[in-house]
Amino acid sequence: MGMKITHVLETHLHADFISGHLDLAEKTGAAIYVPKSAGCTFSHVGVAEGDTFAIEDMTVTVLDTPGHTLNISVMRSLTVRGVGNPQLFFAGHTLLW
Repeated sequence: MGMKITHVLETHLHADFISGHLDLAEKTGAAIYVPKSAGCTFSHVGVAEGDTFAIEDMTVTVLDTPGHTLNISVMRSLTVRGVGNPQLFFAGHTLLW
């Protein structure tokens, strides 16, 4: 379909599921974004409350939201340049972009 995965946003590292983030990163060259607090040993970009990063014309701001594990981060506040100031909230285990 002509699309490319460039970012894997791992919001919830937990032993009860397999996200495939390592396989996706290997096959696509996508960067894996995970909570800094998780202490991951695989190649990744560690993010924490207030960090921002760009995905094409969007800016993503990180909001830490601890829950039943200590290392949950939610990616939020998606602002698309040239489209006013839309606010979206993404939560879940794995977000693929």
